[in-house]
Amino acid sequence: FPEYKQISLRDGKILSEIHVPDEFINKTLKEINIRDRYGIEVILIKQGGKDEDNEEKELIFPTPEYEFNKDDSILIIGSHLNVKQLIK
Repeated sequence: FPEYKQISLRDGKILSEIHVPDEFINKTLKEINIRDRYGIEVILIKQGGKDEDNEEKELIFPTPEYEFNKDDSILIIGSHLNVKQLIK
């Protein structure tokens, strides 16, 4: 997946930063159920866009109630196959 940043880990998994898929926008992590649906763990969420002071938004730890925005990206970990399926 050349358009995404990724690191291969020893156990056959990869750590990858991807843009939030369109179908995730305005949904919570709980609604998406990413762990059960895709076998993927969300490690961090990088909020997209800028805040009211025109500064980059922060990295945040995921909570079930977090609602994704269109400019967000996520740091995920999973098998190559699971990450590939999520990106499609």
